[in-house]
Amino acid sequence: MLFRSGTDQDTINSAIEFLRSHGGERWFLYLHLMDVHQYVYDEDTALFGTTYSDIYDNSIRWVDRVLGSLIRQLDGRGLRDRTLVVIAADHGEAFGEHGREGHARDVYGEVTTTPFVLSLPFRLEPGIVVEAPTENVDIWPTLLDLLGLPPLEGADGRSRLPEILAAARGE
Repeated sequence: MLFRSGTDQDTINSAIEFLRSHGGERWFLYLHLMDVHQYVYDEDTALFGTTYSDIYDNSIRWVDRVLGSLIRQLDGRGLRDRTLVVIAADHGEAFGEHGREGHARDVYGEVTTTPFVLSLPFRLEPGIVVEAPTENVDIWPTLLDLLGLPPLEGADGRSRLPEILAAARGE
């Protein structure tokens, strides 16, 4: 295995312990996962080769698997039907598409287009896709709006709830 102490698995293990201790209460849990940044993955379960992009893909697969263990814990503890799960990324990664590798060097789509995934089992039907671009500054305004809470004063972003609801209506 190509991981070391302090990986996302440790973060998820701590989150699972938090759920064991506090799952019956009202809670908020923020996890900042970094293994894709460090190209951490499990050699035993890697599906891809050894190129730069293959290692990145193996890291994504690793994080997906680790994150899946947390989702299974939410399901197993009966918490999923009352838990808002948000998955977002701060940047993508370039693999030579415009003559560069990595990130933080340009603003091409491979670096700036990232996932923003919401699991809202208590409010919307699953499978809604919103094609409109958004920014990470829109995350908190959107979540607060979805939860019916007042907006943050002076927030840079805006709620994307109108676009989400339009997509839910098939617009």
